[in-house]
Amino acid sequence: TSEIWSIGVSLYYLMAAVHPYGPSHSDSGQQMLADRIASGTKPAMKEFDDRPLLKDFFCMLTNPDPTCRPTATEAARHPSLWTLSDTVRFLKGCGQLILDATQESVGRETIDKIEKLWSDIWTNHGHTPDPGQVSAE
Repeated sequence: TSEIWSIGVSLYYLMAAVHPYGPSHSDSGQQMLADRIASGTKPAMKEFDDRPLLKDFFCMLTNPDPTCRPTATEAARHPSLWTLSDTVRFLKGCGQLILDATQESVGRETIDKIEKLWSDIWTNHGHTPDPGQVSAE
C-alpha cells in the first residue's frame, strides 16, 4: 500500500501545487517533512477544504495506517473520480429518498436505504440505478 500513499501524495502535489506535509525548500525543511511523514502525522489538506470529495480521497490515500488505505480498485471507485453522468445518476437515484426524508422526520429506515444505495453504487461503480428503481417505501 506504499504505492497508494505515494500516488496520493503525488496527485495532491500536482493538484494543489504544495506538498501535503508542508514545504521542504531547505535541508531543515526536508528533515521536518520527513519527520512529519515518519511520525504518522496526517496532512491538513486545507487546500481542498472547499472540495470535500477530493479531500476525502486524499485522506484515504495518505492514511498513516497502511491497513486503512484503499486498494487501487477501491481508490478508482471513489466518487471524486466519477464521471458527471455517474454523479447525476447517483443524485437522481437518491433524489426521492432525500425528498421523502426532508418531508418527514428522518427515520433510521430511510437512512439505511440511502446508505445501502451508496454502498451498492460504491461497490458497482458506474452502475447506478435508474431513478424509478429507487424508492423510500
